[in-house]
Amino acid sequence: MGKRSRAFRLGTRLFWACACVVSAFPASAQQTITLAGSGSSLARPLLGVWARKFHDQRPAIQVGYIATSSSEGIAEVSRLAGDFAIGEISLTEKQRSNAGAPLAQIPVAVFSIVPVY
Repeated sequence: MGKRSRAFRLGTRLFWACACVVSAFPASAQQTITLAGSGSSLARPLLGVWARKFHDQRPAIQVGYIATSSSEGIAEVSRLAGDFAIGEISLTEKQRSNAGAPLAQIPVAVFSIVPVY
């Protein structure tokens, strides 16, 4: 099994483990959790909709996102200045291994850009 497949399975398990932990406690017993992210400006509108819908279901969790650039988002999450980053460019092996913590790359959306003449 390839490294990407293992990383994806691990990321999925971590996501579901976190989701289970969050849902195991009543909302009144939770403290507010804020997830901070940065990266692509192209993904900002989509992430804004997702964050609002997620917050409606889990009021104790806030998702903040700053649209900078894909490379800046990768740089910030690599130095542990954020919880996640969104970008159009793939991580290099060097970026994955030189980060403060191991990074996993998970595709979340497909965007198309069409040149018009």
